[in-house]
Amino acid sequence: MVAAAIGRLGGEGEAMRLVEPIVGATLVIIVAGVLVGRVVGV
Repeated sequence: MVAAAIGRLGGEGEAMRLVEPIVGATLVIIVAGVLVGRVVGV
């Protein structure tokens, strides 16, 4: 939707390649935090 709004039709794949590692790293950090919280007993 953003690619269409800025006039770059077909640019969705490029945007996903840029955002995907950031989202993946964020998920890893969240899961690690939850697991550490369970081990510590917070």
